[in-house]
Amino acid sequence: MTRSVLTLTALFALAAASLAQTNAEGFITYTQNNSLFTYDITLHNTGTTNIGTLWYAWVPGQDYLPVPPSSTSNPSGWTFTQTTSLGFGTGLRWTAPGALEIAPGDTMSGFEFTTTTTPAELAGLSIFGAHPPVGTSFVYEHAFSGLNSSGGFTSIVINPVPEPATFAALGLGAFCLVRRRRRG
Repeated sequence: MTRSVLTLTALFALAAASLAQTNAEGFITYTQNNSLFTYDITLHNTGTTNIGTLWYAWVPGQDYLPVPPSSTSNPSGWTFTQTTSLGFGTGLRWTAPGALEIAPGDTMSGFEFTTTTTPAELAGLSIFGAHPPVGTSFVYEHAFSGLNSSGGFTSIVINPVPEPATFAALGLGAFCLVRRRRRG
C-alpha cells in the first residue's frame, strides 16, 4: 500500500511539473533615423510560469547580432547585459528581479536597442555558427544565473515587423491601384 501511494505521488509530481511551461511570443517594432535603427522588443508570456530573462540573438555559447548596439534601454527595474562570444556576434540579455517578472498572459515592451543592423538583417539568417535566424532568443523562467539555472526555458525567434507608417503606405498604394483599375 505504501509503495503504491509513493508511486502515485511521484506520478502526480511529474504531471504537475510537466504542466508548468515557460513559453513566449515576441516581435520587434522599429524606427529609422538615417542609418540607425531603434528596435523595441515586445514579449508576450504564453506559458504558465513567469519570465525573468530575455536573451535576444543568443543560444548557449553563440551570439548572433552582427553589430553591437550603440545604446540600449530596459523596462523599468530590469537590468541589461551585453554578451559577446569569440568568433560570433553580440547577444542582448535583459533580466528582472522576481517581483518584476512577466506573469503568464502578460505582455511587456521596452527592451530597446539602437544599431546600424537593418531590419532585413535582423529578419535574416546569422552570418555566424550554423546560420540560425538572427532573432533566435531564449526566455527563462527566472533571472538567468548560469547555464545550470533552475526553472524552465524555451527558445523562440523574434523578428521585426514594419512600423505602422509602412502598413499605411502599403494600404494607400493598394487602394490607389484598385481605384485606378476600376476607372481604366
